[in-house]
Amino acid sequence: QFFDMSFEELLREKHPRSWLEFELGERDEESFLRDFFADGRDYDTTEFVRPVSAAYRFLPGIADLLGDLASVNADIHLFSNYPSWHHPVEAATSLSQFARWTFVSWEQGVRKPDAAAFLRCAELAGTGVEGTIFVDDQARNIDAALKLGLDAIIFVNAAQLRGALVTRGLLKA
Repeated sequence: QFFDMSFEELLREKHPRSWLEFELGERDEESFLRDFFADGRDYDTTEFVRPVSAAYRFLPGIADLLGDLASVNADIHLFSNYPSWHHPVEAATSLSQFARWTFVSWEQGVRKPDAAAFLRCAELAGTGVEGTIFVDDQARNIDAALKLGLDAIIFVNAAQLRGALVTRGLLKA
């Protein structure tokens, strides 16, 4: 909406690597925003960042699910492919009341589905591969986790995730 184009148009016109480099910590925010478009066009970067930051919120049912997991002392770690913009996510959601920001790709220089990202996250969490249940909405990340021996759950919605956690004995029905 901000650029008055469809998502498909945006994907065609954006710089092919700037977001990935931003997520890996290879670019700072200023250079990411400057090089957002492949053709280098100018736009109001401040006005672009404002609605992006304002859009962060919990999906329906997630806050309650996280609260229920916290009530049973589940050890929850956030494992995210994301740039420094995870700070506005925290400001909008207070995710750290439920989970630790253990692994964010821009700080670690590696991202899912790279095996090194999973192994580093398990190391930082202190859980090891066998002691980790990985939840993600991307099939390629689930497949990578399973190949490494992690238990993995594809995220569809809060009710489905709750059911999968009940099945694993983390929550009561």
